[in-house]
Amino acid sequence: MVTDTILLILTDTDFIMKTTLYQKIAETLSDQIQSGTIKTGEKMPSLRDLKREYGVSMNTVIQAYLELESQGLIISRPKSGYFVNYKPNQLSVPSTGKNGQSEPPKTDKSEQCK
Repeated sequence: MVTDTILLILTDTDFIMKTTLYQKIAETLSDQIQSGTIKTGEKMPSLRDLKREYGVSMNTVIQAYLELESQGLIISRPKSGYFVNYKPNQLSVPSTGKNGQSEPPKTDKSEQCK
């Protein structure tokens, strides 16, 4: 009796951690939120709509939304759905004096005399 032996050769890419389906969905939605395609305060697509759109189970969609919620990108409102909660980081502009120069930090003069 002859048996066939299958030799499986694994490459380095086989060992790279694979992204799960819910993470791919969460990443896609995250990109849409951060790019402004889905705006802050806007209602997210329903779980059922995403289930149909991606052809995945309800658990996969729920897990994707939980991932976005843990990142602070969306919030859940009971009996209303999920809403975008993204607030982009804004750089503060330093205050300037009358001549356009930066103002030195203000100090309490009474403490300087001590």
